Amino acid sequence: MSILTTTRPKKRTPIDPVGTKHGGTKPVLPANTTEAIQQFQDQLYSLSVFAWLRWPDGIKCIHCGAEDPGFLSTRQIWKCRDPRCRKQFSARRDTLLEDSPILIGDWLAVLWMVANQRGGVSSYDLKELLGVTQKTGWLMLRRVRMAVQYLHETGTPMPKRARTEAERFARLTAHVLLVSNDQLAQEEASVDAGKPLSNPFARRGADRTGLRSMTDAA
Repeated sequence: MSILTTTRPKKRTPIDPVGTKHGGTKPVLPANTTEAIQQFQDQLYSLSVFAWLRWPDGIKCIHCGAEDPGFLSTRQIWKCRDPRCRKQFSARRDTLLEDSPILIGDWLAVLWMVANQRGGVSSYDLKELLGVTQKTGWLMLRRVRMAVQYLHETGTPMPKRARTEAERFARLTAHVLLVSNDQLAQEEASVDAGKPLSNPFARRGADRTGLRSMTDAA
């Protein structure tokens, strides 16, 4: 089904997040684009998915590496339990989402559509389905494009073939999210200096180098 014909579902009742506190526990991922748009409206659920993708073996302090940090639910951040550290940190830190005012759920929904829409996804699609402005959608897609291009240029090993939408989403997102702001800034500077920016979201029949090879390689 084309995302252009997918109606925006009503906001559902929030569910208890899976793995938000400790990570390592795989959340139940959506089965398709419609479910993804709906479920990623729940920001605690989105945080649990984000945390699992970033720390599949369990959340660790980004400052000292200590395991099992405490979760501060009112601020949705973690605090290291090690008495020598005790620092707080966000799941966004050192990722593609750092300093972004856009909700984690909206980012995950975009990455889901990018990974799974073979016909491509546009900023107007994001405006219709997520309620963001067209400009915001364009900036989100550009940011993901630059992250994908950076991964290819640095020779990051790409995931193996994915058979389901959830697998394609997880494998793309786990790689793209860990491109930091500093790394993205390097890529953006090169693009601004005249280097072409490949388009992994081109429509069917056009060059899709960079995206499908990451998530659905032959």
